[in-house]
Amino acid sequence: MKNTIKILICGMIVFYLIAGGIALLLSRREEKSNQVDAQLFALQNDTIIGNASEDAPLPTAAGSEEDADVADAGSEGSSEADAVVVEVHYYAFSLQGVTSHLNVREEPALISASIAKLKPGATGYVLSQEDSWSRILTSDGIIGYCYNDYLVLTEIPVEDFPAEYR
Repeated sequence: MKNTIKILICGMIVFYLIAGGIALLLSRREEKSNQVDAQLFALQNDTIIGNASEDAPLPTAAGSEEDADVADAGSEGSSEADAVVVEVHYYAFSLQGVTSHLNVREEPALISASIAKLKPGATGYVLSQEDSWSRILTSDGIIGYCYNDYLVLTEIPVEDFPAEYR
């Protein structure tokens, strides 16, 4: 009887380890798929959220002839006619689907430290987006990262976006 219980317990442990591994693999696959979707969306729309700085590289279609022409023209002294025009959009955010609070994180990762908690109804500005995360500025002046699934973005005029972050 004792051996049967030991075998049953070992079997349950193995089952939970395998199930946890499968769940982890599936969540990584979905996250990777979301990253690809976001990159394709940015390439199709040629838009940047926030300011166009070194922190937020311009979206480019890898290997496109048009981009190669612009790059060649830049190295040979380009004219204004060859310049690439990129639309810059500015967004405010509000929370959706949050019943208690949403963590604002130091880095765009679930394992990153939480630096603040946003209550339902909180608002602020989106400084940039990367993959499944947005770099935000809260109404209290805190800058950090929130998971995109909990944010509702609203495009706003440039005048309404904080000047020091344009």
